[in-house]
Amino acid sequence: MELTDLKLDEKKREIANYEGNTFVVGNPGTGKTMLIVGKVLALLKKGTKPEEILCMTFTNKATEELRTRLIDKLGKEYPKVSEVKVETFHSFGLENIKEYLDQKGQSKKILKESMSRFLLYKCIKRLEIFDYSDAYLVKIAGVLSGRLAYLKSFSEQEAPDAEEILENILKFTDEKKLKPQKEKIVAFLPHIPRILEEYENEKSKYGIDYTDMLLHFREYLEKHPMHFEQVIVDELQDSNELQADIILKLSEKGTRFVVGDRKQSIFRFQGASISTFNRFEENAKHFSLVKNYRSTDQILQYAKTYLMGKTGEYREDLEELGSEREGDLPVIARTAETGAAVIHLINNSLSHSSEVAVIARKNQQLMDVAEALDAVGEEYSITGSNDATSEYIKESVLSLFDVLLKKDMNALIRVLASPFVNLSFNEVIEVKDYIAENNISSIEELRSFPSLKHFFELYDSFNSSSGMYKSFGVLFNTYLLPCAITLGKEQFLTVNSIYSAVSEFFEESIIEDYSDISEYVRIASEVFEMIIGKEESRIQLFTVHSAKGKEFDTVIYLPSKVSGGKISFVDWAFEGIILQKYNILDDLVNEEYKLDFVAMTRAKKELIVLDSKSKYYVEGVSSLLPDSELKGLETIDIEGTSALFNRYSQIMPLLESCKYSAAISAIKELEMERPFSLSWLLDYITERRRETRSYSFSKIKPFLDCPRKYLFEQILGLRPFEESSGAREFGSAVHKALEAHVNGKLPDVSVLEPEVQIAVENAYKCEDKLLKGKPFNVVGVEKFYEIPLKSLIGKECQGTFRGVLDKVISSEGKHYVIDYKTSKSKNDIPLQLHLYRYMYSTVSEVPPEDVSPVFYYVYLLENPIVGSERTFDIKKVRDSQYAEKLDEFRKNLDKIVFGEPMCFLEKGEKCDYCPFEILCERLDHELGGKD
Repeated sequence: MELTDLKLDEKKREIANYEGNTFVVGNPGTGKTMLIVGKVLALLKKGTKPEEILCMTFTNKATEELRTRLIDKLGKEYPKVSEVKVETFHSFGLENIKEYLDQKGQSKKILKESMSRFLLYKCIKRLEIFDYSDAYLVKIAGVLSGRLAYLKSFSEQEAPDAEEILENILKFTDEKKLKPQKEKIVAFLPHIPRILEEYENEKSKYGIDYTDMLLHFREYLEKHPMHFEQVIVDELQDSNELQADIILKLSEKGTRFVVGDRKQSIFRFQGASISTFNRFEENAKHFSLVKNYRSTDQILQYAKTYLMGKTGEYREDLEELGSEREGDLPVIARTAETGAAVIHLINNSLSHSSEVAVIARKNQQLMDVAEALDAVGEEYSITGSNDATSEYIKESVLSLFDVLLKKDMNALIRVLASPFVNLSFNEVIEVKDYIAENNISSIEELRSFPSLKHFFELYDSFNSSSGMYKSFGVLFNTYLLPCAITLGKEQFLTVNSIYSAVSEFFEESIIEDYSDISEYVRIASEVFEMIIGKEESRIQLFTVHSAKGKEFDTVIYLPSKVSGGKISFVDWAFEGIILQKYNILDDLVNEEYKLDFVAMTRAKKELIVLDSKSKYYVEGVSSLLPDSELKGLETIDIEGTSALFNRYSQIMPLLESCKYSAAISAIKELEMERPFSLSWLLDYITERRRETRSYSFSKIKPFLDCPRKYLFEQILGLRPFEESSGAREFGSAVHKALEAHVNGKLPDVSVLEPEVQIAVENAYKCEDKLLKGKPFNVVGVEKFYEIPLKSLIGKECQGTFRGVLDKVISSEGKHYVIDYKTSKSKNDIPLQLHLYRYMYSTVSEVPPEDVSPVFYYVYLLENPIVGSERTFDIKKVRDSQYAEKLDEFRKNLDKIVFGEPMCFLEKGEKCDYCPFEILCERLDHELGGKD
């Protein structure tokens, strides 16, 4: 296989073949991912072992995409390409320092971002630093979270000097802008060490955060060096100094291949620092990717001329950037109106484009466009977490929490009027009037109301459950999710995100004040991002940050000057501190223009910029839309809330002000317009399947049991509220102990817990029984294998199938694929081992007839009498079933990947206990299967 087979141009082939340290400027749309695939191919061709290649990415999505590309493009010629390490900093760091953390007596639990923010929120509230409401403190916690991580990663924690900080701030702004913030900055600076100290103390009770993990990893590498022959880094601009330290440590004795673009460094608030570029440009050959495969040359000439003109920078990177594709000049529309004007421009573009993306700086700009689109009945998708519909649903659920946890009478009417309680508005009005007329102060006093029977069923089932964890399980699985699935996509996804956040709250913490759950959900919702509407809609709405890495036929860009709100002084204070040690001025001064550049270069064929003051017009490379085209457009009558279900939030004020007839009219109109359809669910199934890059047996097994189980768990991402029996944790401990012992990291098994020690010793007895004294070699332990999906299905498709094999040994020409089991069960499916046999045979190029799958049962209880000895056994999987079972699995996998969406609504023949039983019944009802 040659680089030309990947259709790499001459420049990319030159870069891929260069053998020294390499620094590549990855301009937008120039094919960076395929260049990395080409680099891996060049390394494999010259004999580099796959396990000596480390590819570092910054997101799980980027990791999945690169891993899939490598296996899809190179897997046939190089089956062991799956052994190339493609990792995020998070996964790679944690995997390598678990034992080190144990030795230090440090927790291995990495707190999720939402828990870190929540703890920070609790700290700043306790310290009483800000005179703001709790809702605003939640937002501040999000801002502080990113800045504190940034500060820790720069190892800069001493008390800052106010005068020096103010001088630093004046390097990227002027006195006029600083003046209204100066007093707040000076007052805030002394609190920074207090916040850090309080947060660190609080966090230590629960685990470590992501920055702590990186600090420990860097420390570990200093004491226990780890080296790779080749370290490849994508999207360098998203790294910070701490991550740069780690990359340089890992590549000390090898070579580096780094791809990045300082012009696309727009995630500064997440900790990225452009100063890291300087460290990688030293002692490296510099290349630039300048042939763009995405945009027309006219769009590129405009974007690069604009950026160079505004910043006076980047000329060397941009001078030769161009495309062979031709098109029209970008258009500047001189208007400040973003309703009728945007709708007009969208409709014009849709007459000749397959899709239009509206990209804006701020989420509120997108909300305005969404309201205008709702008003004219246009379908669209919007990426975000706080549109009006999801906000209303979220607040309804949180009001229900207040009623259930705090017995809050003020929240009761909001709950009764929500779509989650089966009351008519006349009944809600009756309850409201009764409360007012009789001075009702307790929820219990309302039990006599016949219409509240359903509500009290919910209320009592929540309060009668044994333990708060189970109470929330009942609430979501029995009431909220079955209701939400009938409301629509955004309603269901919002409830599901709250469901995940509550589950996370219990998993992450030992907090006993359950009233904190509401604030935790609010914080988690700031982190959670979902796509509302159909993903394949012809009209799509994005912020610049969420559009990064995407491309669209037409882009309508709504710029907005970067301006500070109430808490911009927090940003400036931290930026002033960081400037004491690192030069990040390029980020601070040019951020606005880099955001513009990223937005502009998402466009493939057409770019329109709305600009009331013509600041974005660049003579010669852009054109002005005639003013007459946007004059006289009919004003769009936008309702106070946009989506259909937002009218619930309109109805509440009517109800509270006793305007009953208006409220009843509104709800009747709402009910008439809301015929339920499962179409959103079928569309969502299609979207999720398109996003899925990898499959494994554990992911697919629910489909084999019951397709709906796969729908609930894998497509909708539902996690049952079920307390662990301990069996899974025990099995995991046995697997880890066996891996450590085989690898020589656990020479003495007597240090293990007695039960785990017995299981480990029994595993070796299983081996003796299997091999009967024959010599053998250990091929791998807990070894990861991955193959192209198309090789398994037999059809052309993207994606991979992966699995971790507990142990592989070889003896006298025979290879054994081992699966450890701590007990015998009817669920010990030979199919899984047949699959692993196929994977091992494919990757290792060993004929399947020379591979034998075996179960090792290492903790059997043959005698039920207490105190009886735990025994062992082995079971070979029959070769005669191999072809039959593999064919059966391929058919099911084909159905999952290519089948009609309705196949996921089918029920299994043998439907065992399922935590989503009520949700399943609701689906039956909607499908017409039940009354």
